[in-house]
Amino acid sequence: MTSVDYLRQRVAELEAELESYRDEQRREELHLELFDEVDFDAVSAPDWPSLRSSLPDLRITEHSLKIAHGEWTAVVGRLRGTFSQPLRKADGTEVAPTGRTVDVAMATFARWDGDRIAQELLFWDTAEFGRQLGLDGS
Repeated sequence: MTSVDYLRQRVAELEAELESYRDEQRREELHLELFDEVDFDAVSAPDWPSLRSSLPDLRITEHSLKIAHGEWTAVVGRLRGTFSQPLRKADGTEVAPTGRTVDVAMATFARWDGDRIAQELLFWDTAEFGRQLGLDGS
């Protein structure tokens, strides 16, 4: 193999590697776009379980940090809402609404399978959430 042939082969290999990297980058960008839709639309939909019944205006309002790597995405944002309806506890009793608002940081991590979320982990400071809503006696 001549040096020119070798260089042609190496360029072809590097171009294929670059295209593979670009494909992965496009998938990561798509996942972050879809994640915005999931958090801003699905979580804000009226049928989101339990918390939505007590905080009907509960919303994830922003993603201030978005990261993607391979099949994983992570976002940090804000969870905001007003405690305007009774909160049903696990024992069946209810806590009367306080009318107070909540504005806490949240983070979501998701593992993707194609264009669908296969696993999702959602975090926020539940103690701060309860304090802001007046559930801690304050």
